[in-house]
Amino acid sequence: MIWKYFILVCVLSTFSLQSLFAIDFLFSYSSFQTPENEAYLETYIAIPSSSLKLVDKDGAKKASVEIAIVISQGEEVVAFDKYILNSPELNDSVSTNLLDVKRFPLKTGDYNIEVKYKDFNNQTDEGVYKEDFTINTEKEKVCISDITLLESVKKAEAENDLVKNGLEMSPFVFPYYTNKFTNLKFYCEIYNSNTLEDSTFLVQYYVVPNGQIEITNGLRRFKKDKIAPVNIVMGDFEIADLESGNYKLIVDVRNKQNEILAQKNILFHRNNAEKNSLVKTEEFLESVNTENSFVSKMTFEELEYNIGSLEPIVDENQTVVINNLLEGKDVKLMKSYLYNFWQVTNPADPEGGFIQYKNVVDGLEKQYGTMVKRGYETWRGYVFLKYGKPSQVIAQAKFDPGALPYEIWQYYSIANGQSNVKFVFYNRDPGAADMDLIHSDARGEISNNDWEQIIYSKVNSGERHGSRTGDF
Repeated sequence: MIWKYFILVCVLSTFSLQSLFAIDFLFSYSSFQTPENEAYLETYIAIPSSSLKLVDKDGAKKASVEIAIVISQGEEVVAFDKYILNSPELNDSVSTNLLDVKRFPLKTGDYNIEVKYKDFNNQTDEGVYKEDFTINTEKEKVCISDITLLESVKKAEAENDLVKNGLEMSPFVFPYYTNKFTNLKFYCEIYNSNTLEDSTFLVQYYVVPNGQIEITNGLRRFKKDKIAPVNIVMGDFEIADLESGNYKLIVDVRNKQNEILAQKNILFHRNNAEKNSLVKTEEFLESVNTENSFVSKMTFEELEYNIGSLEPIVDENQTVVINNLLEGKDVKLMKSYLYNFWQVTNPADPEGGFIQYKNVVDGLEKQYGTMVKRGYETWRGYVFLKYGKPSQVIAQAKFDPGALPYEIWQYYSIANGQSNVKFVFYNRDPGAADMDLIHSDARGEISNNDWEQIIYSKVNSGERHGSRTGDF
């Protein structure tokens, strides 16, 4: 399976601030065969409704996306589909994925797939995905289809695009398992086992760390099956205790002599924050080796900027550690802390995680930085880093002369489980470049139910109220 993720909807966004309002588009595909050994491609699309514009239709809010899929060989188009993907009825406080599955019969050969997508209700939000792929078919020997990861599976009650072999399967389009996921489910098919001499064969599926051969404890299953033109394999692993890292899910077919007849694998990433631990002591930092790492050549100014930008996304204990490091100005310890932070946060690729986060921080610097504050030190920078991109922004400035300039950021949901959360920012001085947070209904943040009165009453007063600590 090949996958593509255009915007990661979490704090560590892979896009800069300029992509704040782009569609979150997830795409992957798997190749399968029919019992007659005819190949077909199965495509999977998932789009969070929170990244789309909702409009009122027949008394309910809905989202729609224009999708166009083109599969070609050289200059020849061999398959094409264009359609509107509609959401169910929604509201501002609930976000769901628009899911879609399509199937295209194809012959053996090399292909290119192009997927164009556009928010039907906001025509400026659009994108395109392209990928080369190859279709192979086997008629004479045992083989395995691509592996499809699943978010859920149940017995089908009615026919729809998600139904296959009597089961309704929701694809897990992006193979990135955070703490909220405690199970790894998958589906694949085995072909031509009826060409074997024996009447039964063995299916084994297991998980190994990427680049290693030792099977992860407990993540291994066996299944004896009868020969048939097509055999279905469905698995479910408990991964609550699986540590962060890159892994391979492997499925293989073996004969009675335990010889591997066919094998297929798929990569996935586990980010298990509960299994990670950040530094709490200076003694630990002394033991961290940063030689030849991405932090080894950083200057004090670079370290100060990169470590300071972490404050919005760490807990109170780590805030104390960071403040002590910034005050102590010990470059060696600062390098150790920054390197250890990204080793723990993104163990599969610490440098990649750092670069992705820094891209967002740099975008905030350009957008919100002032003469006296870094972008991440401003209230809007803080909220963006801590909670991610808002689902929508309402900006009021020139069009409301009776009020100080203000912005309202709305989140359909945030990580602590709250929904329909709002943050209100305003300019204390209409000519100022920065905005302060005056009110939010997020737990633990500034709350001021009189925020509208303040915004409208201070236009001509010259008073200055409030601070980053929330003393309104």
